[in-house]
Amino acid sequence: FKMQESYDPADYYNVENLYNMLGPVVFTGTSCSIKGGGAIVVKPVNGVYNPPSGASSSLKYYGITLNNEPVAVTDIALSKDAVEVMVDSSSGISVTTTPYNASDYTVAWSIADTSIASVSGNGSSASITGIAAGTTTVTAVVTDNVSGNTFTKSATVTVSSFVGWVKTTTLAAGETYIIVSNGTGQAVSNNIVTNNHYLAGVSVTVNDDDTLTIDSSVNVSEISWVSGGNSSSGWTFRSVDDGTYMGLDSSEYIAPSSTSVAWLYDSNYYLNNQIDSAGYYYLSYDSTNSRYTTSKNGSVIDFYKYVSAEPVSTPTPAPTATPTPAPTATPTPAPTATPTTAPTAAPTAVPTAVPTAAPTAAPTAEPVGDTWVKVDSLTAGGTYIIIDSGCSYAVSNNTVSSGRYLAPVAVTVNSNGTLTIGSSVDVDSISWVVGGSSSGWTFKSVGSGLYMGLDSSEYLSVVSNAHEWVITSEGYLDNQTDSAAYYYLSYSSSGTSRYTTSKSSTSLNAISFYKLVSATEPDPTAEPDPTVEPTVAPTAAPVAQDMYVPVDTIDTTGTYMIGFVVGDEVYVIMNYNPSGSGNSKYYYSYSYNYYGYTTKAVMDGENIVGVEGRVTDPAYCTWTFSSTTGGRIKSTYNSRYLVAYSSSSYSDLYPGTSSSYSNWVYSATNHTLSYKVSTSITKYATYKASAGSYSNLCYAPTSATTNSYVQIYKYVPASSASVVEAPVFSFASVPAIVGKTNTAF
Repeated sequence: FKMQESYDPADYYNVENLYNMLGPVVFTGTSCSIKGGGAIVVKPVNGVYNPPSGASSSLKYYGITLNNEPVAVTDIALSKDAVEVMVDSSSGISVTTTPYNASDYTVAWSIADTSIASVSGNGSSASITGIAAGTTTVTAVVTDNVSGNTFTKSATVTVSSFVGWVKTTTLAAGETYIIVSNGTGQAVSNNIVTNNHYLAGVSVTVNDDDTLTIDSSVNVSEISWVSGGNSSSGWTFRSVDDGTYMGLDSSEYIAPSSTSVAWLYDSNYYLNNQIDSAGYYYLSYDSTNSRYTTSKNGSVIDFYKYVSAEPVSTPTPAPTATPTPAPTATPTPAPTATPTTAPTAAPTAVPTAVPTAAPTAAPTAEPVGDTWVKVDSLTAGGTYIIIDSGCSYAVSNNTVSSGRYLAPVAVTVNSNGTLTIGSSVDVDSISWVVGGSSSGWTFKSVGSGLYMGLDSSEYLSVVSNAHEWVITSEGYLDNQTDSAAYYYLSYSSSGTSRYTTSKSSTSLNAISFYKLVSATEPDPTAEPDPTVEPTVAPTAAPVAQDMYVPVDTIDTTGTYMIGFVVGDEVYVIMNYNPSGSGNSKYYYSYSYNYYGYTTKAVMDGENIVGVEGRVTDPAYCTWTFSSTTGGRIKSTYNSRYLVAYSSSSYSDLYPGTSSSYSNWVYSATNHTLSYKVSTSITKYATYKASAGSYSNLCYAPTSATTNSYVQIYKYVPASSASVVEAPVFSFASVPAIVGKTNTAF
């Protein structure tokens, strides 16, 4: 029996019973001799051929390495140079040796940063599990027991967080959810099906890993709901698309409603409206008629919350994490002459007025978080909670009945002039941004963008047009316009608890205002520090009209416009396009990108005094920041946030519904507004002259260009001298900065 010439046993590595296949044979190099005594089986074990059990020692094996002849390792290789894995998922990796049949070695696996990933190895193979977003390395160390040598190889490990809609069984106020009846693949939308009854279902894909996949043709805003309320009394669900609530109409059919309904999410995961007089309590999907309705029988309802990737491998410390002395303890003397640069460019030398020793009044503990502090006066652009001083209920933006009166929300009024707000309270619903002046203040809801005012029948409500209120000498809040003299805001506990308006003959209480004070800002009620010399405030000419002035620093209480400086013009980012419909109110979809809208600013020197072009109302162009570096950027007009798509493939930039985009950073040095998607991807807010059939847009590519020059403008009301920051640029200098075709920042 003759074998193929130049035979190499390695060619038969994967044949377990080669001898059984050939019969009772013994290899002798390139030929075989048939022997008696039955089959001789030779199997590879870890690349080494073992002699058959009980084989005669006189048998000769040619071209076969026996396990009693160990082979040393000369080199190693990993199966992957880079491993990519999601948080809470795993990926495999292995090590191989040269030669392949090295027989006596051990493998040790390790991860450089165990806060990012873990590794569990079983000999030559290992599994890597993602723990937190970031980048680290995995290393295999092979110790050869034949030669005593060690060999080391490493691979990069990149862990990414999931981005999208993920199932949750715990609800929280102020979050955005998609609601799906379990097993149906249908999300609740705000669209009516028939006769103004029922809510339409929209098809989504429910994945095995408890996430959703949503087709690009779906209007996500129509199936997104912002929660309010709490787990004990019930949750409210307000449509992101049109602001209506998921509720019951006058005939108790499920329908979009201007009045909220409190739904209980019980231990069976049923959603119960609590009020249907015929017992049709439970939200359910009617597959026969393809609609959401209410039923007497409960069905499991699943909630999906939007999450986004926020790498934690190299976190930027929060401003409150390194307190140093309180702002009032080490003030930097304000400039006494008109500066040519922003105040942040102050000299690095310590001002002579600052004591060399730490002031005794300086805190040694870290400051607490943002605080609501009682104040005696209002400032335009500040954010406040409003409370009748005779109670402990804050004015909310929710109406009580038939769109009238405003619902009270319980808070704790502390003896030190601060508020404590329960974790279940939707703070946005009780927060109001102040505009105007002492001759008439306006109050715009942070949660809905509507104003506290009077409806057409002169009942207290939330309205689309600003209403001016005056604070009287007694501390009452006077609407000035009620024809029946129901001028004064007051809390009523009779009947249904609510805020309403009353006449002067009624027993009234003064209205208390609590201002949001960031942890990095000085307490407005704090006494002056006697150890620090008072500084001379710079003089500022009264502002003749409302305007937005260029600033180099931002705070968490101001109202701002975000401008792109393009030549000698400025275009500001819009939060809403009233001429659009559906999603086109927020973006223009073209070539797989969502472009946000901008409009031209009306300039008076270097200040913005109005807008023109796409809109003329500045309210459609104003934003707030959640931190002094940028953070979360929220519209003051509606409940939208400035979002940038978390992928290098698309350049979306528009007012979206997710509040997860908290990595915005404004650089006053480079004049860029960037969003850090991951350790390797950063998006830059950029002006887009045109795309498709539209002009004056914005988007977020992964590199800064000449049209990425961003200037922040802060709102300053008429006759105010509260902002004295110097202009940070002049149009004369801009062409020298942005006139290059390829500017690197």
